[in-house]
Amino acid sequence: MKAEQVKTMMKELEERFQKLNIETAWLEGEENQIGETLRALLPVTKTGDHVLLEVMVNRLDEDMDLLDLFTSLIMEVGPGYEELKETMLDWNLDSPIGAFGIYRPSKTFYHRYTFPFPCDALPEELATQAAYLIDRCYDVVAAVFPEAVRISGHH
Repeated sequence: MKAEQVKTMMKELEERFQKLNIETAWLEGEENQIGETLRALLPVTKTGDHVLLEVMVNRLDEDMDLLDLFTSLIMEVGPGYEELKETMLDWNLDSPIGAFGIYRPSKTFYHRYTFPFPCDALPEELATQAAYLIDRCYDVVAAVFPEAVRISGHH
């Protein structure tokens, strides 16, 4: 997918978030990434907790690209690190979409889902698919968030 098409798709996603009063921001893309990263702060509890969703498109090969949905649930896992790591294994077995992990240098607890799509996909269609996938990932993240925070010890 060309950079202009990725931008069109990401702008459509940003508009969907803004209609829901969800705060968004842009982050410069990294190596092998097409365009910028769209970030969104998604409310995950009624008490005001949020998770950070990052949406990006990466090149896989000349025929396929990857839509990458990366959600940070806990920026630095607390004293319950080992227990959360063990519990995460069960959540991964039960997760209908994506997987949980802990990024070691920062101890960030995250959920990640990567969706391959053809390079010639239409931006509008991909935006619709991305919105659907974001909703499904959100359901998975929201289901474990309170327990993850409890196990971690802080967030």
